[in-house]
Amino acid sequence: MFLTAHFPLFLLGVGFTINCILSVNGETVCPDGWTAYVNNCYTVTSATFYSDEAAAKCSTIGGYLAVPRSQDENNFVLEHLVAANQPIWIGCIFDSEIESYKCNDGADEVEYRNWRADLDGWKCIYMLNGTWWEPAVEEDCRNGGTTMAALCKRAPLIPELGLVGSALRDVCCKTLQRWRLLIARLARHVLREAPAPSIKICVLACEEEPLCRSINFIQTPQSPIGGGTCQLNNATRFDAVGDLALAPCDAFCVYGEN
Repeated sequence: MFLTAHFPLFLLGVGFTINCILSVNGETVCPDGWTAYVNNCYTVTSATFYSDEAAAKCSTIGGYLAVPRSQDENNFVLEHLVAANQPIWIGCIFDSEIESYKCNDGADEVEYRNWRADLDGWKCIYMLNGTWWEPAVEEDCRNGGTTMAALCKRAPLIPELGLVGSALRDVCCKTLQRWRLLIARLARHVLREAPAPSIKICVLACEEEPLCRSINFIQTPQSPIGGGTCQLNNATRFDAVGDLALAPCDAFCVYGEN
């Protein structure tokens, strides 16, 4: 029997209410491989690229080439995302019209700077041990020059909407009412999995992932209250009839589809 996303959800006992919020205890939910900081998600690419490839590479993983907005953010990148003496491209380019560097964090221009005193206008900037530098020669800013990892940034899976009261309820209900849940589990179709503070977070994470078709939400006796493991699936029960288990595990398992 399928359960709709408002009243009957209480029968599942997962605390998935109609008057919901989009973060739990202020937690920012990021994709695997990304690190949360002040309502955003950050990663440094494992591969290295030429300077003029860095922005496109960040885009392919759902982010953009970033630049720290403050000393605190600069310190976060240095302390949590890069190894000692690891250089990374950041989002500063030389604007020949104003004969100065412009630093953009996504669509927003950033005034904060942390570079060494003398710059020659070589077209690109990298960060090394917290300080921003130009390459030694201008050719290093072009294909065939120096390759480095890139600092990428994106919005969290569940962005803070800043909505309250009826507006917040409208947002949540618009999402939840499209989902149906079954006490079951779809096997062998997991895109990725990660801990989630609630089934609501798992559902909304699926809606943010273009390849996600359904979810499994798995609670064990060791899970925190309301929390569990969120699995994002690349198929639904209609795509893989034989992979849906109605008595799937010793844990409490919920399968959901949009």
